[in-house]
Amino acid sequence: MSDAEIEDLKGLMTKARKRPVNFAICMGKAPDGTVVLGHLRKDPEVLARQAKKAGETPKVAFGAMEVSGKKLLLTCPEAPPGGIAKRTKAFLMLIKMPMKVIFLDANGAVIQDDGEDETSDDAEGATQAPLAEDTPGHKAAPDQAAAWARVESMTTAMVQKMADQGAAKAGQVQAAWKAAQAAAAAGDFATATAVVAKLKPILTAFSGQASDAAQAPDALAAQWAKAQAAIGPRYEMAMALQPENAGKLRAAWAMAVQKADGADFQAALTIIARLEPAVEAVIAAGPAQSVVAAGTVAFQKSRVLWVTARSKMMAEVHKLAEAINAAAEGDELADEIRAAAADIVAEVEQIDTRLQEALDSLTNAEGASRDAMKRQAAGILAEYQALLAKGIFTRIDDNPFAPVSVATTARNALNVISRTLAA
Repeated sequence: MSDAEIEDLKGLMTKARKRPVNFAICMGKAPDGTVVLGHLRKDPEVLARQAKKAGETPKVAFGAMEVSGKKLLLTCPEAPPGGIAKRTKAFLMLIKMPMKVIFLDANGAVIQDDGEDETSDDAEGATQAPLAEDTPGHKAAPDQAAAWARVESMTTAMVQKMADQGAAKAGQVQAAWKAAQAAAAAGDFATATAVVAKLKPILTAFSGQASDAAQAPDALAAQWAKAQAAIGPRYEMAMALQPENAGKLRAAWAMAVQKADGADFQAALTIIARLEPAVEAVIAAGPAQSVVAAGTVAFQKSRVLWVTARSKMMAEVHKLAEAINAAAEGDELADEIRAAAADIVAEVEQIDTRLQEALDSLTNAEGASRDAMKRQAAGILAEYQALLAKGIFTRIDDNPFAPVSVATTARNALNVISRTLAA
C-alpha cells in the first residue's frame, strides 16, 4: 500500500473508535504485501473485490471494523481465512499502529485472534470495557449493543443489495430483518441475533452468487480473446480463398465481433463456435480461384490485426468502466462518476468499424479501384491516429482504477497497418 493509502487507513481507524467502518483485508505473502481497505459507505463486498485485485493472494476477509482501546474488532459475515489475524497484526506493526486483532462472527463471538496477549492499554484504552473475561479458556462476547451495531451496519447493506437485485427470498429476508431490528430497538438483542443467525446462510449464499456474477464478465472476456486469437487467422485464410458462402461467413464474423464490442461475450462465443466448422470446411475445400490478387494476403492480415486490436480495446475500456463504477458505489457523487465512465466508453467508440470495412473492401478490389480504396483506408487510419494523440487517449492506459491497454493497443496495430498501406 502507498503512503497516502496508509494515511487514509489511519484516519478511518480513528473514525472506527466512534462508529463501525466497512473494511476488507487481503492477506499478503508477507506483512508488507497485505492490503487493508476501509470506507464509511462502500459495501464490504465491493471493498473485498478491490482488495483481492490489489493484493497478492485470494485470501480475503470483509465486514465491519471497530477500534476499542488497543483492540481492532473485525466482524465478518463469513469465516475469515486462517492466519489472517496474525498477518493483519504484523501489517499494523509495520505501519506503527500496534493493536490486538480480533475477528468476530455476526453474533459477536470470537472466531480468530492474533494469538498474543494484549499489551497494556493507554489512558484512552483503559476506559474501554474488556472484550473477554480473565477466566482461562473463556472468551466472552463484547457488549451486546456494540456487537449489534456492527452486525446491523453490515447486514443492512447485504439485505438491501438482495432487494435491489431482486434476489430470491429477498422479501422474506427483508421482513425477518425488520423484525430483528425491532427486537434490538426494544433491547432484546438475543432475539435479534438469533434472527441474524438464521439469515446468515441465505446472505452468505447470495454473497457468493453475487461475487461469481461479478467475476463472470472477466472470465468470458478472456475466453473471447482466446477464441478470437485462435479462429481469427483461420477465418481470414478462409476468406482469402473467396468461397461461395463468403457473405454468410463475413456476416457471422462481424456479428460476433459486434457482440464482443458490446461486452456480450457469451453471444460472441456462441456465434464463433458455430462459425468455426464452416471456416474449416472452406479451408479443406481449397481455393475457389486459382489466382489470388497480389497484396490480398497482406490486406487480409491487416484486417484481422485491426479486428483483434479493436475488440481488445472495447473489452479493456468496458473493464475500466466497470472498475470506475465499482469504486463509485456508496459515493455521494456516484451518478456523476458513472456518467464520466460512460463518457470514456463513448470517446473510445469514436474509433469505429470504418477501417475494418475499408480493409475488407480493399481485399476484393483491383487496379484503380484498389488504389482508391487504399487512399480511403489511409485517411481513416490517419483520423484514428489523430484521435489517439489527444483527450482521454493520452492518459487512459495510466489510470488509477484498472490496468488496461486501450491506446497502446490501437497505436501499435495502426502503425503496422500504416506500413502495409504505404507499400
